[in-house]
Amino acid sequence: MAPTHATLKAQLYTESTLKMVFKLGVAHSHGILPEDLFKRWIDFLVEDLALLDFGDTMLSADYQRIDVLFKDLRKWVDGPKGPSGEMVREAERAAPKKVWRAPALHATWKYEVRPGGKRGPETGDLEIDLGKGT
Repeated sequence: MAPTHATLKAQLYTESTLKMVFKLGVAHSHGILPEDLFKRWIDFLVEDLALLDFGDTMLSADYQRIDVLFKDLRKWVDGPKGPSGEMVREAERAAPKKVWRAPALHATWKYEVRPGGKRGPETGDLEIDLGKGT
């Protein structure tokens, strides 16, 4: 079955995919991730991830290319040349245990929203003055 936008997007944030991405990071930090896989992965992150997350504007060939990339990455990560179990356990021990959450805008900035904008207050535009950080 050919990959579609829905199937690839659903596959993107599964537990197994997140574990694979963690192992890719471990392999890269140890310098064992092959250059061609690294380049294809970075190209995916830079060019395709936002399109996959926010829109359905890709061609079927793009979906096929991404599907092949994920299969190749899984095969390499789980294969004998992938990161060893000890490398992964070491990285898991070193990883932070808490998830960092960004503070809300109102907690970090003083800001004011008022009528205005470049076209003037009569247009209904709003102007946001961020002021200085707190």
